[in-house]
Amino acid sequence: MKNNALNKKAVCFGEVLWDITPEGRTPGGAPMNVAAHLQNLGVDVTLISRIGSDKLGSELESYLKNKYVNTQFIQRDEFHSTCKVQADTSDKENVKYIFDTPTAWDFIEVTERNKQLVKEADVFVFGSLASRDDHSRKALLEFLDIAKYKVFDVNFRSPFYEKEYVKLFLGKCNLAKMNEDELEVICRWFNFYGTEEEQLRYLRRKFKLESICLTKGAEGAWLLEGENLYKQDGFPIEVVDTIGAGDSFLATYITMWMQDKDPEARLTNACAVGAVVSAFKGANPKIKVDDIFTIMAQYT
Repeated sequence: MKNNALNKKAVCFGEVLWDITPEGRTPGGAPMNVAAHLQNLGVDVTLISRIGSDKLGSELESYLKNKYVNTQFIQRDEFHSTCKVQADTSDKENVKYIFDTPTAWDFIEVTERNKQLVKEADVFVFGSLASRDDHSRKALLEFLDIAKYKVFDVNFRSPFYEKEYVKLFLGKCNLAKMNEDELEVICRWFNFYGTEEEQLRYLRRKFKLESICLTKGAEGAWLLEGENLYKQDGFPIEVVDTIGAGDSFLATYITMWMQDKDPEARLTNACAVGAVVSAFKGANPKIKVDDIFTIMAQYT
């Protein structure tokens, strides 16, 4: 049964793919991971993406249906295949990715139906990777013009990001989430150097952002909301891999925001969930609520 306890709707836009590791292949893609976690947390989620008319595409669609994510707006492509990504997990704290290109999700189409879907959603989540091709980038920009609350998961995947478009997306979003490396790269583009706090405040003012989340790996995360900076230390946990940890962090943060939770609660819960996910293999492990409460009780 589909869980929509919050009576809230979210749309995630972008890549769906298979992560290929020495152990095998697993479903992936940041928008898909965020969607799966949001649905698990009680948010009604629809994914706008595109897959090939192939076996791998059908398997991804089945996987999402089993997660109760709405797949009605995942398009089929007769000419381009479903994306595969080689994931190098030899350094489990810093996974590296080699992407197929072009693939089906580079050619997402705008329709009257998916435009209406975006207009009605409470939150629209997107990242930088799905803008690597002009076709999907044009679709994304059209959606950004009509979405209510826009969450930009910066999520750089080299070499698929450009200053011009990252700047554009920062200027259109309400909330931006980035890691320390991404923060440094963006500020360097504008010749701004300083502490991380100074960099966050600079970006918030420059792009008139409501909020910025800075993820800091094992050290936790920061949230700049308005002029107030909130900090949450990381939760000590034995890391198995970090694939999907940032996506679960973002999904938890969005869910807590939808529940009108205060900034500290949003940040603490998001860090706890991200830590628990990194203790398992893969982006979308079956985690128990008790695991999250346990880690928060031990270290908060």
